[in-house]
Amino acid sequence: MKTVIIKISFALMLVVCSKSSYAQCNKNFILEANKTDFMDTAGRVTRSQEKPVDISLKDSVLTIQFGDNRDQVLTGKINKSVCTYKTPFKEGKMVIFADLSNPAGIHQTATLKLSTNAGNTTITYTSLERPNIRIQLSADKFEELKN
Repeated sequence: MKTVIIKISFALMLVVCSKSSYAQCNKNFILEANKTDFMDTAGRVTRSQEKPVDISLKDSVLTIQFGDNRDQVLTGKINKSVCTYKTPFKEGKMVIFADLSNPAGIHQTATLKLSTNAGNTTITYTSLERPNIRIQLSADKFEELKN
């Protein structure tokens, strides 16, 4: 009987933990960064630029705004995301797969990897259309967006 109670308790704990883990991954958010590193496939930085970048996720839409006045925009629907955050944007990882385009209609099939350790988030952007370039940013600010 004691073993049955322990097994049921363990099963309930797994359900509660998986639900809370899932819930934290469905948050709308905005990340801000001020430095962008462009890297080759070996991970070597080929150039850096210090300009603001905002990355927001709201209602299954990913938007990336960049440039001096954040006047350049990529936006599109998220096709899939995989999230393993233990604590929302403090510890864990998230991978977002999205089809993005700019106002001129140029399309990119993008993968955005967010990796957070001790509250520091690194974002790595790659696209199928530009396989030789990886773009990496470190988030300066994170804000959860309320619905």
